[in-house]
Formats: sequence, structure tokens, C-alpha cells
Amino acid sequence: MTLKVRSIIRKLHRDIDGIVGRLFTRQLPLKTHRINTLPKITLRNFENFSYSKLTHFDQFELMPIYSGQVPSTCDLKVYQDLLVYSFITNNIKPKARILEIGGGESRVIASLKENYECWNLDRLHGVGFGPTKLLETDGFRIVKDDIGNFTNELPDAYFDLVYSISTVEHFPKDEKVCALILADILRVLRPGGASIHCVDGLLFNDHLFVHPFVGKVMIEISGAKTCLDHATVMNDPDLWCLSRYAYYTRWYHLTKRSLKQFGKPLSINVVWEKGLTE
Repeated sequence: MTLKVRSIIRKLHRDIDGIVGRLFTRQLPLKTHRINTLPKITLRNFENFSYSKLTHFDQFELMPIYSGQVPSTCDLKVYQDLLVYSFITNNIKPKARILEIGGGESRVIASLKENYECWNLDRLHGVGFGPTKLLETDGFRIVKDDIGNFTNELPDAYFDLVYSISTVEHFPKDEKVCALILADILRVLRPGGASIHCVDGLLFNDHLFVHPFVGKVMIEISGAKTCLDHATVMNDPDLWCLSRYAYYTRWYHLTKRSLKQFGKPLSINVVWEKGLTE
């Protein structure tokens, strides 16, 4: 399958999801959701954005490619893209240097590259069903490597923001590897720079599964913010997880497991700011 065909199929999927959502649920498309009186996403109030919630869609800045999407049928990456995009546009000044880890065909970079210096760190070896080639490479710099390898193509203390979307869950779970990845992120962040990561988590009746890298961040980085408490997440009436429709139309052919067996996918979001003395 060519890259162009894959791009057309992804757009078709988004269009179908939006149509199904508008026809069979009472939710309105995202282009009608933004409520300007609600607070924007910042480092100070990030506790409210530490895991995916339905009302977040009312607070997100809108990426045009998602204008027709509906929360009840959209994919997890729609939520995650909008969270990161909103965090950047609300907090990071234009012309700043931003690095996406494992961006692949990055929707966020495509939306921001005119106003920011964008870098994409991705070996493009297809891990996690990612791409092996990019359809579009103009307007940003691609570095074909993995975080944790300390490549000299990424300068020390250079980036104002380092982020990832649905990437951390593909990291090795080995503690030493997680330590190397965290050290490499801190290496390339400038003092005072921020790092935000949207991680695919799985919610079960008796526990919440999240990649151990998130726990490592919470232990090692003073001031890091997220929520890993099962009871808090499970009992939140505003919790937003991937819907049954989205799971069985977008994920099931990959997992080959029922939603109950696999766990309810949600986004666990972690953020921190690099200290001026680190």
C-alpha cells in the first residue's frame, strides 16, 4: 500500500467516524465544542488534564482535520493530538523549538510547522504499526533514531518542548532503558523547557495499566504531574475512554481480543518542566 493511499484511507476513516457519531449519537462535531470561557491548558492546572475526560473536548483548540469528529466515535489519537496541540499553542511561543518523539506522519507537526521550528525523532522502522517512510518531509527536520540513543543530531539543551503522542507504550519496559530515555529527554531540553507525553493506558475493573516510564518520571522529576490512581480514574463520571465503536472498528483487527479482555483504552497524560539547574 502506497503512502498516498494510506493517507486517503486515514482521512476516509475520520470522515466515517464523524458521520456515524453525528447520526447515531447526540454529540455535536468538535468544531462546535470550544467554549472560550473555560480555562486553557497550562502547567499550573495540568492536574485537570492528567487523564482523558469528556469535557476536555470543550477546552481544546481545534485542529482543522478534526473539525468533523465526535467524541463518541473518534480514535484515541484525536484526543491526544488535540491535547498536545492545545498545550503548545496555549503555552509555547511561536518560533520556539519543539521535538516530537516517534512522530511518524505527525498531524501535530503538520499543523504547527509554519509557526514553530519542528523536529521529528523517528527511526521509521514501523514499530507499533508506525510508518517506514514519510509522505511529507517539508517544513521540519527528521532525525532517524530512537530516544535514549543520545544521538548527536539532537543538540544538548536545545528544545523548548519535547513531547510524544501514543509512543511511550511502545518503549521497552526495562528500567535501565526507561532511565536512558528520560536522561536523553532531559539532555535535549533547555532549562525551563517542558515535556508532555500522552500515553495509551488500559483501564480494568481492578487496576490501571500504564507503561512504567510514567511512574519513573513521577519518581525522578520533581513537580511532574499525572494521575495513576485507579480509583480516581475509575470513579470519575467525566472519564473519557475509547468507545466500543472506535475499538472494534480501529483496534480489534490488531489486538484480536475483546474490549473486556484488552482493557478500556484511555490517555494518561504526564507533564513536567526542566529545572533551571538541571
